Amino acid sequence: MELHYFKTITRKTILIITGVCIAASFVQGQHPNVTINTKEEKAVLQTERELLQAFIQGDTNTLNRLLEDSYRLNGSLTKQAILKEPKPMSNTSFDTSSLKARLFGDSAEVSGILLMKRPGATDIYLQVVDRLVKHPKSWQSIST
Repeated sequence: MELHYFKTITRKTILIITGVCIAASFVQGQHPNVTINTKEEKAVLQTERELLQAFIQGDTNTLNRLLEDSYRLNGSLTKQAILKEPKPMSNTSFDTSSLKARLFGDSAEVSGILLMKRPGATDIYLQVVDRLVKHPKSWQSIST
């Protein structure tokens, strides 16, 4: 009976240790497939800020440059629809300070909480997950 108890404790201990190790790797933000390159992370976040500014201003030239042809907003609105009828947002600003970029080779994911501010209106907090791909000269968004 003692041997069975020892096996049970050992299995539970191994499972707990494994779980803690996995959780710790996620807390640190380190995943084996994630590449860390601060220069590229900065470039991805700069692209994200430029994209947001282009949406605010209704700047179709910048939107055309930063959105890949297959781009989808919330899975349905296409790049072509956005360029056809841009909707400038006057007196709107975004706080992007909580956005983080994760690189996966030639693709990236930007995620975090985006704070949308408009004078005289309640601030809006938006959960953002944006996916980008790297092209020879720049990053382009493929989905938001």
